[in-house]
Amino acid sequence: MAPSLDIPERGGRGSGHVPVLLKEAIEFLAVKRGGTYIDATVGLGGHSYEIAKRLGAPGH
Repeated sequence: MAPSLDIPERGGRGSGHVPVLLKEAIEFLAVKRGGTYIDATVGLGGHSYEIAKRLGAPGH
């Protein structure tokens, strides 16, 4: 079972930032534990955070 998308908002100082199309992007990527991925969305880290949760310690 894939980890849930449990970050309704990210970004400091109460920005209320919500990553756009997060669920769709994560599903499309089909992140594999231990894999290597690059997040080039240049945002506040919402996509990277979700990717990293699925990669585990051996991932990049």
